[in-house]
Amino acid sequence: MDHREMTIEELGNILVQRREKLGKSIDDAARETKIRVDYLKALEDGQVDQLPDRVFARGFVRQYLHYLRAEDLWPQYNVLLPLNEETMMMAAQPLGTYLPPPKGFRRTSRWWLYLLLLLIIVVAFYLVWTQRENIRASVEMRISMDEDKQAAFVTPAPQSESQTPTVQIQGQAPTREETASMPASADVLGNISSVLEKIESEAKKDVETGEPIASQGELVITASRGRCWVRVRQGDRVIFTGTLMRGDSKAFTVSGDVEVRYGNAGAVDVSWLGERLASPGAPGGVVTVVYKMDGSTEAQR
Repeated sequence: MDHREMTIEELGNILVQRREKLGKSIDDAARETKIRVDYLKALEDGQVDQLPDRVFARGFVRQYLHYLRAEDLWPQYNVLLPLNEETMMMAAQPLGTYLPPPKGFRRTSRWWLYLLLLLIIVVAFYLVWTQRENIRASVEMRISMDEDKQAAFVTPAPQSESQTPTVQIQGQAPTREETASMPASADVLGNISSVLEKIESEAKKDVETGEPIASQGELVITASRGRCWVRVRQGDRVIFTGTLMRGDSKAFTVSGDVEVRYGNAGAVDVSWLGERLASPGAPGGVVTVVYKMDGSTEAQR
């Protein structure tokens, strides 16, 4: 039989015969060749117009012929399914380019950053709360040190001529200038007289009680339980300002009442006039204590 004279329908019948000879159903052929069943039926029925574009139709034919081991029928199909110039140009062009889908912008979650900031705030608040006594003591210590520095720079006011006592020589009449200054001199003499009377009354009191006030006293401060800032002052004069480390001891010999300010009162032990006293305050407490020459003490804030 001359294959060049066969029609497309006759070639389709040969395809059916070759498939049945292999013992394959059309569904088996579609599953194994990955070609749709309706395309295979169109080839076997000779209805190539139901196939897609000519380029795809020729590809299906060659694949199906290879599956049926009927490559000898390809010259007949090549004549019946020719490629025109337009189709050949389309076949030469790429079907398209593959571009991966653009990745969308995914917003990064920042909840961990907020959580970190909250944790930092909580830790900072906890540290401030636990150190509040030390912070308060440091602030008050700084204020006291500033006050001491300011007091050290204060200079006494110059004594005016009106406050200078004058001595009148007996037998001479006071001049006009001496007469003008006499009231001020009388005030000075009056103050001196009142001081002498006070000393005399205290001396009489000592004689009556039999307990004379000591002329000098010794103050010993020992930092037994931790470090403590200390300022010792007698009147307007600052005797000592500094920090006693744990185990340090400082002794002062004074001739009158003495004022001591503690930055950590619970950390020190105090001995005054040879007598050991109780701790001047609680740990971390800022306390001012006046030690008097009669052996008594007075706590101040």
